[in-house]
Formats: sequence, C-alpha cells, structure tokens
Amino acid sequence: MHLIDPSRDYALMNKTEDALLDEHKIPTAFFSPPFKGMYHNSKLGRWQRVQEPYQEKEYVDQYTRGQA
Repeated sequence: MHLIDPSRDYALMNKTEDALLDEHKIPTAFFSPPFKGMYHNSKLGRWQRVQEPYQEKEYVDQYTRGQA
C-alpha cells in the first residue's frame, strides 16, 4: 500500500518540470521502503516508521487502568 505524504506532494507542486525529470532518473529501488510499515519523509530525507492511527478508547483504557 502506498502512503501519501502531503509534504512531498506540496514539494512536487513547487518544482519545475526539469527538476521532476531529474528526480525520476534516480533508481526506483532508492524509494522503496527498506522495511514494511515505513514511509519516506521528504522533509527529513529519511525513512520513518508509520504511526498507528490514534485510538482514543485504548488511551482512555490505559489511563483509567493506571488510576485504579
């Protein structure tokens, strides 16, 4: 599954056509995630682990368990 990185999309909008063509000359293996569940952060220029969606119920359960 391909994850959409809005910061990367924004960066692509501001690039010229030549810059985009140069970027596509980079081998595609460079862009493939080294491990499952990671995505490329274009701002930091490195791979990052995908954050799980925030589950409020689990957080509340953990918090109330800690209070008991």
